[in-house]
Amino acid sequence: MADNLPEQIMQDILYRLPLKSLILCTSVCKPWNSMIKNPSFIRTHLNRTIDLNNQFGTHLLLVCCTRIDKQSGFCHGDLELLEHCNLHYDNLAFDEYCKLEFPIAPKEEAGNKVLKVVGVCNGLVLLTDCMFFSGNTVMLCNPSTRKSVTLPKPHYTFKGVRGYYDCIGFGFDAVTTDYKVVRITFEQWPNPSAFYEVYSLAGGSWSDPCSLDHVNGLKRTCKPVFVNGAIHWKAYHRSTNSDSKYFILAFDVGSDTFRRIMTPENFRSSCGEDFYISGYGKSIALSKLYYTNIGEHCVDIWLMKECGMEESWTKLTTLRPKGPQTGVCYRPLCIRKSGDLVLVPTDGYTGRHELICLDLPGSSNFEIMAHNLPEEIVHDILCRLRPKSLIRCTSVCKAWNSMIKNPSFIRTHLNRTISLNNQFCTHLCLLHCVPRAILSGDVNVRADEPREEHYNLHYDNQAFDEYCKLEFPIVPKMNTFLRVDGICNGLVFLADDNDRLGFTFMLCNPSIRKSVTLPKPHLSFEPIGRYYACIGFGFDAVTNDYKVVRLISEKFKDPNTFYEVYSLAGGSWSDPRSLDFTHLSMSPRKSHAFVNGAIHFEAWRPLTNGDYEYSILAFDVGSDSFRRIMAPKNFSIPGTTQLFISGNGNSIALFQPWFTSTGELCLDIWEMKEYGIEESWTKLTTLSLPSPQRRVFYRPLWFRKSGDVVLVPITILWDDDDRYELVSLDLVSKQLKNLGIQGYKYYYAESYVVSLVLLDKTDAVSY
Repeated sequence: MADNLPEQIMQDILYRLPLKSLILCTSVCKPWNSMIKNPSFIRTHLNRTIDLNNQFGTHLLLVCCTRIDKQSGFCHGDLELLEHCNLHYDNLAFDEYCKLEFPIAPKEEAGNKVLKVVGVCNGLVLLTDCMFFSGNTVMLCNPSTRKSVTLPKPHYTFKGVRGYYDCIGFGFDAVTTDYKVVRITFEQWPNPSAFYEVYSLAGGSWSDPCSLDHVNGLKRTCKPVFVNGAIHWKAYHRSTNSDSKYFILAFDVGSDTFRRIMTPENFRSSCGEDFYISGYGKSIALSKLYYTNIGEHCVDIWLMKECGMEESWTKLTTLRPKGPQTGVCYRPLCIRKSGDLVLVPTDGYTGRHELICLDLPGSSNFEIMAHNLPEEIVHDILCRLRPKSLIRCTSVCKAWNSMIKNPSFIRTHLNRTISLNNQFCTHLCLLHCVPRAILSGDVNVRADEPREEHYNLHYDNQAFDEYCKLEFPIVPKMNTFLRVDGICNGLVFLADDNDRLGFTFMLCNPSIRKSVTLPKPHLSFEPIGRYYACIGFGFDAVTNDYKVVRLISEKFKDPNTFYEVYSLAGGSWSDPRSLDFTHLSMSPRKSHAFVNGAIHFEAWRPLTNGDYEYSILAFDVGSDSFRRIMAPKNFSIPGTTQLFISGNGNSIALFQPWFTSTGELCLDIWEMKEYGIEESWTKLTTLSLPSPQRRVFYRPLWFRKSGDVVLVPITILWDDDDRYELVSLDLVSKQLKNLGIQGYKYYYAESYVVSLVLLDKTDAVSY
């Protein structure tokens, strides 16, 4: 391939590879090696990477951390230990990208315990040990390619000149594509003076020292800043009356010349001043730390709007940051691409040093974009984000908050997610697993048995990969666990009625961690005595309302059935009403199916000849009315059937287990081909369900999008927990496939979609 493809195409392919892959490609052949190591290729690859970072917001930050002296608890300035250098994404989560490693270099002076990161430019890192003690080790490293260059000794060293200190800066000349290191040396005695020398990476040597006038010193704890082709230091000049005048000393990397930039007027000359690159990377910013007359810690933030123009200094804000601990004073460390300010505790703080991020009012790039971009474009961008990212975006500005919490936006986001899931087959399944230890309360369980219930999301694919774990609020309950009793548009309905008839009902959206607790229903034990209860959950697409219907049958009286309906939009239960169908029985706590705007329950009633008439009771969520759908003919075994949503999600299916005369368990699967048309009931197949290794009896748990059926062992037939393993059954080949989930006594599975539902509800509680 290297010999046959045109060079331009080969270059375009290689430009798109990450650095580690490019390093490997240098060993493929000599032409590739020569192409990749060409300076033109290196520049183009760098520019393309910068463009992609700007386009997709994948900027990185190098963060170096120091250990705190265990005896004094004091963090020595900004000294970095290289084994604690990490790359982080410059995003809201500040995710770690990778750890960095640097070469271990000998340090000339015993006092310099660490190499200091002085500057970073185009992936090249400048390291030196001349910080508080005058060392002479200076290195340029690229941790991405694991290459380094140790600079030769400069002309001014401790052995040649006594009583001096130095400061180093690092920058890049875009015209000559050369990297330069500037070293400024200050002789303190016998004759105070300043000199500078410049190292060129292209030339590989230091220039002859030159005198630097009208500068008495630089702030060594203030890192130099490279921006717009110049390296900037905080400097001061002491006049004859011993007053110090602070300014910014700028070294132009292209012309090797210095210039002064004056600080804003009335900018107090204090040792607490720092400056750093602004969030936009095109200018410099100043921070001034001071205390008010009442001891309040303040930070003034100034920005030079046009770099080099002293008249453009603008005071952005005055901050009064308060740390997590009372009395903690913070200083700015850097400004992020988003405009947020990263703060670190001031030197002398003896507690735990923890970085925090502070939102600068009105300085966020997101906020600027929110006001400048057309609303339709912002809407289209936000619709493509996941719920967790959208939750964060609600804090960007009021306009975004209002847009994201709008019911119309929530519906559009939901419909787009469903469409993408259908297009790319990324459907999800919520799986609730409860172990024997919780169900029975038995503490004498095996060591290898699970002891906690789990809510997990799985991809509905062949591998049944886990997508993520879910969390639900912890609430007081009568039963050992809350039962999942329906899922619709990412909203999960939880009921406390597994064994005892509790009245805790909740609607939860685990994707955004919001929940609504339903009020107590009208029908309970107090007014009617003992009863059976069935409950279902669905969605009215016309009114955009979610509803819960609860059916109650009295246990020892006339088998009349009453129902009440909860509306999420209304926030209350309707008055109880009598069901028109008499002598109709339903199995309490059996699964229901929400399809085509109706909640479906299994129902039957006895006939005079001793048989049963089996049907499906459908509750239309829009009209709050019931209707009956008759089951297939000769379908008359109550209590053992199960009702499910069909694989395509547009109709209903029935599963009917039965035993042959030889004791073999079989399973009939029926599907209503045309929803609502009773004549369209079709028997898909009859399956025999023994395990391949031993005789294990299964019951259906969930109808997958592929048409396969997830089965779970029938729990009443044995006490061997090893057999409680989920399997997937292919209805065509009739082959069973283990899903790798076992050891639990109770399972619930249903399709799930991530959404923003409940985000617009003021009564929804975060957990």
